[in-house]
Amino acid sequence: MTSFWAMVFALHLLVNAFANVYITWLSRRLPKARALVWQYVFAALFTSSWALLNGAYEFSGLVFAIGALAAVGSYCQWQAYACAGGLSKTTLFVPLITVWAALLSALFLSGEELLYRKSWLTIGIVLLHIAPFFLARRKASSETGSSSSFDLKWLGYTAAMVTIQGGSLFFLKFVSLSHPITVFFSSWYIGGALGAWLLVRLCERGQRQLKPREVATIIPSGASVCLALGLLYLVLGAVPAGLVFPLKSFCAGVLPILPAWFFLNEKRELTASHLIGFALGLTGVILVVLSQVGVMK
Repeated sequence: MTSFWAMVFALHLLVNAFANVYITWLSRRLPKARALVWQYVFAALFTSSWALLNGAYEFSGLVFAIGALAAVGSYCQWQAYACAGGLSKTTLFVPLITVWAALLSALFLSGEELLYRKSWLTIGIVLLHIAPFFLARRKASSETGSSSSFDLKWLGYTAAMVTIQGGSLFFLKFVSLSHPITVFFSSWYIGGALGAWLLVRLCERGQRQLKPREVATIIPSGASVCLALGLLYLVLGAVPAGLVFPLKSFCAGVLPILPAWFFLNEKRELTASHLIGFALGLTGVILVVLSQVGVMK
């Protein structure tokens, strides 16, 4: 990776970290599917306007369909973030998204190295599958009478997020090889807006409408997610996924934890079980990343 692409990738990581913290803040204040619709609407407006100004607007049905699917993964992400301690816990499993995407790239895209025949990587993936059960353990309220319980809602949404976003990330790499960024951007977010609108009809039909000032608070979210995705798209078009995904795994999995603990005050939710889960998860992240970049085999 040249110094130019390294700077583009670093900017992507910073913008992505901001987007995750801001989305978590939104997810705890607004109806999630309705807010997600507006996020995609703003992103579609930004990207379509840019494409039209450059005289390069073109619609792709394939990218539109993938964007609609990605909206489901984003909804699961918003739901996981909204749970107690959601951002700091959920972000640890970003490496599983990229492992899944890079495995699909290795299997179906020529020129991508199959990186998943390594024992340390397997150990890291196993640890990342064990950690959620410690992170999902919570103190029961005094009303339940039991000593502890599992946050099954967080577990379910996190698992769905990993599965759907891993497939979406693979398709992102796939279409980056054959679609210019102007075509990709506008079609992706228009599809995402439709997917989120369908989620409103299915999951939040009885929820209240957003107030105008609440809609305005979603503008930074729409701008940051499309900027982060655009930067990643540019990097994936020039750099092998087997190099990009490991670096993204580590940074995206670790960077949001401290802001979540101290800016969103998620440290209040920490228990001994959570600390064990974080230790297992961080160890798994490090093993996955070092195995992917060839330091450990």
